[in-house]
Amino acid sequence: MAGPKKNKVAESETTEIDMPTISITGDFASQVGVVSGTSMTLFVGVGEVEGETNQVLVPLVSWGLAGGNDVVTSTSSSRLYSSVLTLENAAFVACDTADELRKVLTQLTIINTGGIKVEPARLQVIAGYLDGAKQAIELCQGSIQNLIASGSR
Repeated sequence: MAGPKKNKVAESETTEIDMPTISITGDFASQVGVVSGTSMTLFVGVGEVEGETNQVLVPLVSWGLAGGNDVVTSTSSSRLYSSVLTLENAAFVACDTADELRKVLTQLTIINTGGIKVEPARLQVIAGYLDGAKQAIELCQGSIQNLIASGSR
């Protein structure tokens, strides 16, 4: 019987903190992927509110994830997923993803109280990404408030 499979896990090159390479054991290690980028492009259509005669702009976005399953080098990227979404659905995806991340971090906080801890450099990278997300959301909130104030309807 073959021994357990070891795969080295590195992070995307977009991180600014040098993290040590970590080996993990198990067949699941080959399933670990890296999202190396996201993209969102605005498209605007014209529609009509049901039961009314006035036309309204319908913001749509082409949304995609790029990355791959080569965690060690993380240099090759391919399209992992893409779709056209309404802008409100794209906002929902951001909200739902943030809430799911909150749940996972809450679980990790409980698990991390044991004798084995999460590698500290990775926690710093996560904190940096969350700071960036917070800043981006604040800018999004400002933009949506400007759109609401402009009387878009």
